[in-house]
Amino acid sequence: MRRRTGLAAVLMAVMAASGAPPAMAQQPPVPAGCSASELDLGILAQPNIARQGDLVNFYLPLDNVGELACNVKNVNVTLDLPSRRGTLAGAPTSVFIDPEIEAQRPRRILGPFPYTVNVDPDVSLLVDLHALRVDALACAATARTHRERDAFTAMAAGLERLLVGRGGTAVAPAVGAAFDARTMEAAEITRTADAAADRTVAALLEPGLSVGPRSIRPARVAVYTLRNP
Repeated sequence: MRRRTGLAAVLMAVMAASGAPPAMAQQPPVPAGCSASELDLGILAQPNIARQGDLVNFYLPLDNVGELACNVKNVNVTLDLPSRRGTLAGAPTSVFIDPEIEAQRPRRILGPFPYTVNVDPDVSLLVDLHALRVDALACAATARTHRERDAFTAMAAGLERLLVGRGGTAVAPAVGAAFDARTMEAAEITRTADAAADRTVAALLEPGLSVGPRSIRPARVAVYTLRNP
C-alpha cells in the first residue's frame, strides 16, 4: 500500500492483506497468480491553498489496480484532521470500511470530507516569513535589472500569501496615513510646513507584521512633523 499526505490533513489507512490470519493455515492469494497488494490511497484538497476560516473539502482516491494485484481484505480508512495547533487532532474518524476490495477494482473517490480551517498562528514561523519578505522587497528595490526586480517582487508576493494564509497580516501604511504608535515605529523624521501633514506617514521604510490584534513587528516609517515657524 502506498500512503500520501495532503496540505492540511494526514490520511491514515489500516488494511489487512488477503489470506488468513497468521494463527490459521494460509489460504492461497486471490486471484491466482497475484503476489502483492496494489491498493493505492491518496488525498486531494479543494482548494489546495486556504486561509483561516476557509472551507476545504478533502477527497480520497482509492483503487486496487495493478498487474500483480491481490484482493485486499478488512479495509478500514480513517481520516485525522488538524487541531488548532496545526498538528493531528488525535481523533481519527473511520470514513470507509470494506470487507474486501477485489483486484483491479477501478478508482473511486471517497468524500467530500469538509474541514473549516481553524488553527492558531505559528508566530515564530510568521516572523521568519516576514523577515524573508522584507529581504526580498529590499532586493527588489536595489535590483540592477528588470528581470531581477520582477523575480524578487514575485518572491515577496508569494511570501505575503503564505503570511496571510497562516494568520498574519502585512502592515504597510500608505503615505499620508495618520501615524499609529501601536503598529508603527517612527524611524525617521521629515520636517514639513504643512500643518495638515503633521504626524502623518511620509514614507514606508519597512513593512510590519501583525497577528490578529497583536503587533508583532511594527512598520518602520518616516513621519512628517511640523516645522517651527
